[in-house]
Amino acid sequence: MLKQRTASGYSKALLTGIKKSGKQFPCEITSAVFIDERGITLATTTIADLSLKHPEAKVIDTKNNKTVAANIVLAKSAQK
Repeated sequence: MLKQRTASGYSKALLTGIKKSGKQFPCEITSAVFIDERGITLATTTIADLSLKHPEAKVIDTKNNKTVAANIVLAKSAQK
């Protein structure tokens, strides 16, 4: 994921996470690199527990994915 993120500025993967209790759970990890308004390179990473999905979550996830995608595009355009 780090190689992919370094190459493209963004990476996403479906993995199996392990909670403190030792219980395994399906998760989606996304990570993006961007440059803030001061020119400092930053990264953000999220881990979404897919075992908690319910019908309303799809609507929320879709909105969040669109927001994240728009922010990545904005950050990349600011880099140029």
